[in-house]
Amino acid sequence: MKRNLLKNLATLAIAGVLAAAPAWADSFKRTHEGETYKDFTLSTLEGEAKALSENLGSEGTILAFFATWNSRSEEVLSDIQKLHEKYGAKGLSVIGVNVEHAEWSPEEEPLIRKAISDAGVTFPVLVDKDFTVYNDYGVIAVPSIALIDGSGKILRLTTGYSSTGKYEFKDSVESVMGVEKKPVVAETKGYHPDTMALRNGKMAERFFDKRMYARAEKYALKAIEIDENYVDPYRLLAKIYKEAGMNDDAMAASKAADDIERALKANEQGIEKQPAEKPDDKNDGGGTSTKPEKIEKPHA
Repeated sequence: MKRNLLKNLATLAIAGVLAAAPAWADSFKRTHEGETYKDFTLSTLEGEAKALSENLGSEGTILAFFATWNSRSEEVLSDIQKLHEKYGAKGLSVIGVNVEHAEWSPEEEPLIRKAISDAGVTFPVLVDKDFTVYNDYGVIAVPSIALIDGSGKILRLTTGYSSTGKYEFKDSVESVMGVEKKPVVAETKGYHPDTMALRNGKMAERFFDKRMYARAEKYALKAIEIDENYVDPYRLLAKIYKEAGMNDDAMAASKAADDIERALKANEQGIEKQPAEKPDDKNDGGGTSTKPEKIEKPHA
């Protein structure tokens, strides 16, 4: 069956649908980068009370809000556990805050313990049973992460743990820990997204995290227009269209992303494939097009 990617992305009616959707506040609506952290005291599942101010790292602190019902939470716990193992002895403190539901139920305890166990967590995990800290920080979406420096200032807030957000957060942690980045040496092989496409993709993810879906769609489409092999915007479009109830288009975007990833991987492995469509001379992201179907570019 011929694959028609999103049926004229630029002219889909979703823009009108999403423009009418409420533009919810940032996930940390009461906390902003540059502010001093808000202290609190919560207990572990074992009943041990811990104050944030007494568990800050000398170099930095990761404060991660999560819930077991969110599919991204295990990934977050696993990733920050690795940071804890790598930098814990060098002055990085990691603290998890479970925000399962506004009303605590004993039935949730085994779910939290399983999530902690599955992720191999060894850092303290506190339970915000009545959402006191959740509300004080103004958390809306989970998972959400705050990075606090050694002086107590909030350096970075990351919400939703998007594919780009996770790497940016890790970079911020390594910067706090004084890790010097090695100069990037240009590679002759492999695919690299266009720089402007990356910027537009990041903007799209930020607007998506804020529930500003029409703007998120706009920047995602622009990223694809610049570099049609850049997978992340397709993934994001799938989420946007799913939020709008446009399941067919969401599935089409997701399938296109899968196809592109497979083709790029095959290219990197040196597998010979059928001739691709005529390359888009605007794309400097690493060679011939791997997109399964030509996209109608957004109208100016």
